[in-house]
Amino acid sequence: MKIANIMTRSESAGGMVAVAEAFKPALLDAEQAAWFCGMSRAAWYKRLSAGQVPRPVKIGSLARWRKDELAAWIGVGCPPRDKWDAEMVR
Repeated sequence: MKIANIMTRSESAGGMVAVAEAFKPALLDAEQAAWFCGMSRAAWYKRLSAGQVPRPVKIGSLARWRKDELAAWIGVGCPPRDKWDAEMVR
């Protein structure tokens, strides 16, 4: 069943929101992470190589960022990666 079909079969607006929330990704690719943090993809990669953004989660050859970690990182003022890694409890 397609996601669109699930959402249109929902009986109330609250149900549609709940279904939409269930399908929000917890891991973001570079473009999504950049957008989430309010910058371009090019700026994201520049800051990544300079050690200014959190480390990605590696899934094989894919790099993904935890959405909740990015939100926490933003919440404490976007510290450099070395400071963030020292403070982050994984």
